[in-house]
Amino acid sequence: VSAAIRGDVVATAGREGGACIWKIMDNKLVLQGQLGNLKDTIVTCLSFDDRQRLWTGSFDGNICVYNGDKLKSSSKNEEDDTNCYDFQPGIQTNLEAGPILDLSISDDFYCGACACADGSIQLVDIDRGDIITSFGAFR
Repeated sequence: VSAAIRGDVVATAGREGGACIWKIMDNKLVLQGQLGNLKDTIVTCLSFDDRQRLWTGSFDGNICVYNGDKLKSSSKNEEDDTNCYDFQPGIQTNLEAGPILDLSISDDFYCGACACADGSIQLVDIDRGDIITSFGAFR
C-alpha cells in the first residue's frame, strides 16, 4: 500500500495490484484513471518529483515515470465509471535487482534512489531512467 500527493492529484496503490490517479474535488476523491501498464503489478512505492511527474516502483523491479501534466489535466467521464483515462509511462526501466521497496527523488542531483530487496541502492537518472550506479545499503 502506498500513496503520494501533489497539489490536488493523489496517487494510490494497494495489495490488489495496479495504481489509481484521483483528483481532490469538493473535499472528495474523484477517480481519474489507472496507470495502464501496472494493472497486474504490485506497486510498492509512489513519489512525485518537482516536475509534477509520478514515479512508481514495483515488486517486479520496474520503475515507471508518468507525465504530471497529463495526470493533472485529465478528466473522467462522470457518466461512465469504466471510461477512465488509462495513463501510460513516459519512462520505464527494470532495475534487475529484485523488488523495489522504496524510492526517493532528488531534483537537485537529477537522480532517484531506489532501495531494492537484494540489499542494493540503485541511483537512477531522472531524465532518462538509466541506472547511474548501484551500491550496498550497508557498505
